[in-house]
Amino acid sequence: MAAVTSHGCTFSWNSSAVTEVTSISMSASKDTYEVTDLDDTSYKQFIAGLSEAECTIDVNYDPSAHDIFLTGLASGAAAATIITFEDGSADTTFTFQAFLTGFDPSASTGSQLTASVSFKATGSVAEG
Repeated sequence: MAAVTSHGCTFSWNSSAVTEVTSISMSASKDTYEVTDLDDTSYKQFIAGLSEAECTIDVNYDPSAHDIFLTGLASGAAAATIITFEDGSADTTFTFQAFLTGFDPSASTGSQLTASVSFKATGSVAEG
């Protein structure tokens, strides 16, 4: 399989395309529950539980363009979230409702303003 460039990947939240995105990461996981009983002698047994997803974006922070983050964090409301990973032929899109869980702007000498923004999905994540 050939490597695919990340150029053209996009992130939108609350019906707004987020500008100046420098990275997008998404993590999905599933709870597990141990169901080992007294008859089991060598390995524990588990069953699968519910799934959850989170994502984080990093941006070149522009306070006037990224004011939706503080507003969203304060409101706690979930909003439509769309991540598109472009591969040149068949894009992969993840669509879900998410609310902000973190907003971390940063400034350092000799560098641009940056921010890391974290989201928690609520409900299912659709891949298309």
